[in-house]
Amino acid sequence: MVLPLAPAFRLMLVSACLASPPLPQSQQLRSLALRKHRAGALAVAGDEMDDYSVLVGIDGVDYHLNVDTGSALVGVAGNASIGCERHYAMGDRCGADIAVSYGSGFWTGRVCEGTVSLGPFAVDDYKFGAYERQRAMTTCAHTPVDDPTAPGRMTRPDLAMEGILGLSFQQKVNAGSPPLLEALFAAHGDAARVFGLQCCGYDAARRRGGGGSLDVGVLDESKHYGELRWVPVTPSAYWSVWMTSARVGGSEALPPDVAAVDAYGDGTPQTIVDSGTSGVLLPARAFDAATASLAAAAPALPAAFWAGAACVPESAFDPSALPPLTLTLAGAGPGDALDLVVPWRRLVVLVPASQYCLESPPRGGEDRWAYALGAVDEGRNAILGQALFEEYYVAHAYDGPWIGFAPIRGCGPTAIFEALEDHAAPVALAVVAFVAFFAAALA
Repeated sequence: MVLPLAPAFRLMLVSACLASPPLPQSQQLRSLALRKHRAGALAVAGDEMDDYSVLVGIDGVDYHLNVDTGSALVGVAGNASIGCERHYAMGDRCGADIAVSYGSGFWTGRVCEGTVSLGPFAVDDYKFGAYERQRAMTTCAHTPVDDPTAPGRMTRPDLAMEGILGLSFQQKVNAGSPPLLEALFAAHGDAARVFGLQCCGYDAARRRGGGGSLDVGVLDESKHYGELRWVPVTPSAYWSVWMTSARVGGSEALPPDVAAVDAYGDGTPQTIVDSGTSGVLLPARAFDAATASLAAAAPALPAAFWAGAACVPESAFDPSALPPLTLTLAGAGPGDALDLVVPWRRLVVLVPASQYCLESPPRGGEDRWAYALGAVDEGRNAILGQALFEEYYVAHAYDGPWIGFAPIRGCGPTAIFEALEDHAAPVALAVVAFVAFFAAALA
């Protein structure tokens, strides 16, 4: 399904589809630069430390905060013991204690109140958390060396991460304020209630790529190819969708009873679209089936590699022979299902020899491959993380609500071109380029 947008957007995609109400007219907010610092350690299979950060102002001081659509709070380093030279100075506007856990980290501290800004827009009297203790939540000059996100374990140790920016949907927040964008849209009614993420993958082995943008109040069509395809958000506490199929090549990995096994007690589908998770995490049985299909394409690799317990040298195999993972999301109607393709380059990660790979410390010699697909316990459904975001521009619309996807643009090689190169189809490549040019001309 294509969601129509208000004609006031100069750089917006316009569609004749009338199945969904148009978004309100908008004053465009500034696109904010994202910075990418992949966790070279991949310390835990399915880790959540694959971070993009954006500048967020708190009482006039800018902090680099990890953009996380799977959590709700704004949190920032609150004292020098955290290891960040720049930290929030807690004063008389800080009060109640707070403790928050994530998939791979935690922080405890106090609830504070102040003026929080994103780009040119600010929200006064906003409640956020200031860290007093943390693990895997910061990358600063003096973050303890045994922390999973210490600079020495990061592919880009020069990029600071001083806290977190939660952009989740429909969550109750125990700090007392809604997620920041909800508060921003409430305070600035002339802004369209949308945001988009362009998350460009970082090629650690070649030291290139990374970055992107957070577009707030506008969806920038120059950052994707073709039209955004929209699917409805399920009635849960997250930006979640209904995944109906997960195929590796032609083999279905999602068990037929997945809807009964992998939903909340009320039957709500729970596949979370989460920028704060590194890879794609599948329900345990689906993960086992998908991994078996991938392992069959590379039989020489040890079982420990596919279990996420060991890395292998770069020369051990050619990962381009791995079949892609295709995820099908339910649309608003029977004909609106959406297939999203996760290519081999997002299923395995090349980690530089100078970095940790899983728990294996840096060593000389070849770079190493690590398996990036992960599993979650039955009952949690799936998490669609950065492996998907780095292939697709991901748009979020509060009014609906909807999530939209289109092949990402402006980031270098992605699946749409890689597949054509792998199959030596220069004619098809020319067709894709023409379609992209024609779409841009219509804008």
